[in-house]
Amino acid sequence: MRIIIVFVLAVFSTSVFTQDSEISDEKKSAIRQLMVKTGAVAMGEQLSQLFIQQMTQSLRQARTDIPPRAFDIISEEVQAVLSEEIDQREF
Repeated sequence: MRIIIVFVLAVFSTSVFTQDSEISDEKKSAIRQLMVKTGAVAMGEQLSQLFIQQMTQSLRQARTDIPPRAFDIISEEVQAVLSEEIDQREF
């Protein structure tokens, strides 16, 4: 669980490298293509799904009064935010 949280934070945290220097649009495009080809984007999505599943499982056990539809909504919203962040991510 801790590894997943660290990974998600690392993916979406601001990079020190990008704060100190400008990266050309061409290089950003190459980085994005590399991430897609190596499966980094898909791996991030898989890890976020795993994190959501673990979180909702823990919540279901701790809070049996929460309706099942609430967990579906949580999953949909987290996935939407993560997808938006990945699409808008600057390198």
